[in-house]
Amino acid sequence: MIHSKFEQQFLNYCRKKLGLTTESSILLAVSGGLDSMVMLHLFHRLHFNISVAHCNFNLRGIASKEDEKLCERICKTLDVPFYHQKFETKMAAEENGISIQMVARELRYAWFDELTKKNNFDFVATAHHSNDQSETILINLISGKGVSSLRGIPSQNKKTIRPLLSFSKEEILGYADENNIEWREDESNASIDYQRNYIRHKVLPILQELNPSIQENLVRLGNRMEEMNFLVDEYSKSILEPCIQKHPDFVEINFSSFLHHPSKNYLIWLALKEFGFAGNSIDDIIAALHEPGKTFYSNQFILRIDRASFILEKINADFTFEAMIPSSSQKINLPGGELTFQSTPNGEFSESIMEKNTAFIDASLLHFPLGVRNWKNGDSFFPLGMNQKKKLSDYFIDKKLPIHQKNKKLLLMNGEDIVWILGDRLDHRYRITTNTTSVLKMKWEVYE
Repeated sequence: MIHSKFEQQFLNYCRKKLGLTTESSILLAVSGGLDSMVMLHLFHRLHFNISVAHCNFNLRGIASKEDEKLCERICKTLDVPFYHQKFETKMAAEENGISIQMVARELRYAWFDELTKKNNFDFVATAHHSNDQSETILINLISGKGVSSLRGIPSQNKKTIRPLLSFSKEEILGYADENNIEWREDESNASIDYQRNYIRHKVLPILQELNPSIQENLVRLGNRMEEMNFLVDEYSKSILEPCIQKHPDFVEINFSSFLHHPSKNYLIWLALKEFGFAGNSIDDIIAALHEPGKTFYSNQFILRIDRASFILEKINADFTFEAMIPSSSQKINLPGGELTFQSTPNGEFSESIMEKNTAFIDASLLHFPLGVRNWKNGDSFFPLGMNQKKKLSDYFIDKKLPIHQKNKKLLLMNGEDIVWILGDRLDHRYRITTNTTSVLKMKWEVYE
């Protein structure tokens, strides 16, 4: 029985937008927070066929245990099947060299996929709402992502659905209060250390002063962009598909046929994004269209510019790479990312010295040209903070680095010295000291 307008709107969205029926088998991602507990309550009250999955990321001590207890207790009361999994999130982040937020996302979706296959769930539902949508659009805009990213969070992505996406945080809270729904607050949501929280607590309030309807406008923009992207994708396919030829060992994209199209840059972006090229790297590729032989790299592919085509070859496990960097006044495209340089006044490096993928180096110790290459067995360096040499192979073992990630590690070389494992550890000999007179900041920007 439907008791409120909110429930009717939710049901309409599930049926018309997401195509759900009460026979659909749905796995709900429930954290114990406000949004997911309301989602659980709604699906149960409207008699959908549901199960619950709860992830304990072991990031908040006792609070994480209490979240799990709440979810399990409510599911038992409602007679809803309950799945739970504990993750060593911090350890996984350290081992893989990525942020805790990113590794938590990868862990939970991998587990959801496992549960879905094992139990034949039709859908996995997450509790993203319209405030999440407006924040995501702003984050994508600030990050310089492509036009398609302005649609924000899609209402459906394969089996993943977002049934609360048309509701605001305020509406969800109001429904929870009216129905005495029990939920727990995650204290980390108040911290502005994370980009999303900074957008939520600092940026959006300022924008709301300029326009009180900014949240609604951003959500409307996302909806329109989702529709527009569908039309653009259909049109662009008619142009691009005849230009792409897949061979056993390489892919050829003939760009000559649309070289004079008014949207050629966007078509090139669409053609290359599935091969891992994005942002600045695509701008550089477009600038080099008339330079046959020029080579670019993504995480998984090598792109070579021919006279009228892009030739793309997959990077395999035996791939070796070596390049020279003539000076510090340039950026260089490398397999997996882009290395940039910036001279920094000696007294200003300390505030951001712990930035991820950033190294501050005593510039007076460098002798250009520098080299960049794969690591090799027998390589050794002095890890930052240590006065003794360590084999790189032992260093990677200590970090428990998976083989596929170890094979992708690149080294910045000063002659025969390893200066920096890109995005990882600096050599102790090149650190900043009290005797340093000039500082070079190096940033390793990883392709997504």
